[in-house]
Amino acid sequence: MSKAIRILLVEDSPIDAELALEELRFAGLETVVRRVDTREDFEQALNECRPDVILSDYSLPGFNGMSALRIAHERCPDIPFIFVSGVIGEEIAIESLKYGAIDYVLKHRLQLLPPAVKRALVAAEERRERQRAQEALGRSEERLRLAVKAARMGTWELDLSTGRIEASPICQENFGVPADTEFDFGMLRGSLHPDDRAVVGHQFERAAEQGGSLESEFRVIWQDGSVHWLVVHGLAVRDARGAVARIVGVTLDITARKQVEENLAKQAQELAALNADLRQFAFAASHDLQEPLRMVTVYTQLIVERYKPTADEETAMFLSFIETGTARMGALLRDLQAYLHLQTRDRHFKRVDMNELLHRVLQVLDIASREAGAVITTEPLPVVLGDESQLEQVLQNLIANALKYRDARPPMIHVGVSREGTYWRFFVRDNGIGFETEFAEQIFGLFKRLNHQKDYPGTGLGLAICRRIIEHHGGQIWAKSEKGVGSEFSFSLPVEAGWQKEGTDGGMIGAANESISVS
Repeated sequence: MSKAIRILLVEDSPIDAELALEELRFAGLETVVRRVDTREDFEQALNECRPDVILSDYSLPGFNGMSALRIAHERCPDIPFIFVSGVIGEEIAIESLKYGAIDYVLKHRLQLLPPAVKRALVAAEERRERQRAQEALGRSEERLRLAVKAARMGTWELDLSTGRIEASPICQENFGVPADTEFDFGMLRGSLHPDDRAVVGHQFERAAEQGGSLESEFRVIWQDGSVHWLVVHGLAVRDARGAVARIVGVTLDITARKQVEENLAKQAQELAALNADLRQFAFAASHDLQEPLRMVTVYTQLIVERYKPTADEETAMFLSFIETGTARMGALLRDLQAYLHLQTRDRHFKRVDMNELLHRVLQVLDIASREAGAVITTEPLPVVLGDESQLEQVLQNLIANALKYRDARPPMIHVGVSREGTYWRFFVRDNGIGFETEFAEQIFGLFKRLNHQKDYPGTGLGLAICRRIIEHHGGQIWAKSEKGVGSEFSFSLPVEAGWQKEGTDGGMIGAANESISVS
């Protein structure tokens, strides 16, 4: 035994007690013993501790083993009780077993005591294990019963030989059949919606012929004419000959769920139509506003040319405000049209060499790079599947932002890429003004700006356009930054099977695959 056995010993003879314990020790059993010889001590011992086994003499002065057995059986019937007596007759032995004793051992044959104790302990543990299993099973059955009740789940069993269905009240209620009505397969089939009758019938016939399980969603028409949705799960049960004899299963009324799904689908359609109308309106509005804005711009320029040279300081300032405002409005309308165009453009991708694309972007930004004294370094970039003009717009926006949002230091910009699983991660890293981490998501929103217009002009749509393009390509775009140190903008694009990273070994791409350094 792995631990000491707690023994409650009912014995008035210290010598007999020591002989019994010596036999147990000789058999290798470690024991902790409490010896009592009166009724009062025995009851007190049961109250104060829980023994693993009770050993008792049959006859004691003023007390006897049968009384001890009855007390133990009432208070702790799961504790093994073994008689250890000098003489015990057959009738007494039978009586002791009848009242719950596990075994009895004669004192002149104490070598039988250790095996008897071991058997008793093993049997007691098995009984406790069975009891725990039964209690766990009972709890599981109760939880299942409560779950079935809470879910309004009905149970049923179809006898294929008679067509009769033994159904729970909830099951019949799901079919709209009163609980006191005899339910059969013909009644079930008759309650089915005409459009679902053939499919459900075929599923039951297949389960009856081939066995296995069935699962079906269908509509039933109740006696009051209302239509309800049910889901049925069933399992074929075979008889001793291997033939399918029964199908058992459960039903669940899912009408409420179906109504929610239908409402959500309807709302989704309405929302999609509303979004389409809004996009069309925004696109038309941004397009139609271009002409009156162009007229305002033209006449503003004429006024500026005619009156600004002779205007006083205040009038010149007002004219400058008008000129700046119309220019910004034109930029906003152009960027808004570009954003809306991305939402309606068809997906038509081809292989795009990002090296060639980056080279064109750097040529476009060459003057801005020279004016800023920027140093732009690059790495060899892969070929991807995408829209060439859109991806060019992303790179141009990100590099242009790195040139724009700079401080007194010359811009140091690096364009690179890394392979991360099934995606390429492209990044544009700079040493610009940076921003607080908490704004890393906000900057990709429509018209979201972190800096004043007069310091860093723009429409606040550039990064929103980048996000829309990258999501259109099945990727993501994000940023990390530290204010006053710099930023890194990354975007991911899927890696197409068999396409490898292409470019020069040097990793620098410029006019001749080298870093661009303009001072």
